[in-house]
Amino acid sequence: MAYFGLSKPIIAPWTADNTYAAGQIFQCGKLTETSVTPNSKEGSLYADNGLAEYVREFTDADVSTTIDQLPYNAATILFGHTLSGTGTNPTVIHKADDSSPYVGYGFIVDKIESNVKKYQACVLLKVKFSEGAQTYTTKGDSITFGTPAITGKAVAQESDNKWKIVSPDFTTAAEAYNWVLTQFGGGSADPGTYTEVTPVGTENPSAEGWYVKGGSVYYLTGDTVIIDGTEYYERTVE
Repeated sequence: MAYFGLSKPIIAPWTADNTYAAGQIFQCGKLTETSVTPNSKEGSLYADNGLAEYVREFTDADVSTTIDQLPYNAATILFGHTLSGTGTNPTVIHKADDSSPYVGYGFIVDKIESNVKKYQACVLLKVKFSEGAQTYTTKGDSITFGTPAITGKAVAQESDNKWKIVSPDFTTAAEAYNWVLTQFGGGSADPGTYTEVTPVGTENPSAEGWYVKGGSVYYLTGDTVIIDGTEYYERTVE
């Protein structure tokens, strides 16, 4: 078995053990690299001139992620910053006392086994991220891309002591994507299309549930589609 691909960084605001804010889940850009390094505490007991007992327990995990770009809602959901203005091009305000909230973090890896391509998803249930260094360079003889890097700590949930869940193998990336949404409290993603419209209240025919359009995750509640908590869309099936 070998891993050779990585995609779909999904962020879900953590509200309580096994509970996430449905209307704010989003795909955080596109992944270029991610690493998860578990940390542990250990103890040894020596007796009769030899090792009699050895205990090693998980404490937390270091998480490092590099993506192509950070969407604006990541500023508030990941780092606790403030957005000023409306629309898709707001001002991001960083304050000295901003505090990063906990989130769930999921992603998909491509793997190959016996010449058969498969997909597997991983979910870290409770992570607190912080922004990494940003380096800006002038143009030179070659083009160098700068990509945002964020780091974090994954910890176990208090009620069940879980910190990570790894999916079974799937034959398609869509199945792995749906599995991640399920871990964050939703059902399967719907392959329908979405057209932006004026809010239509109870005339919206969409049923409550989880849906996906392009790089975004949508949650339908009641008769409206909530995207980032504010925008409304009408659903049509392809």
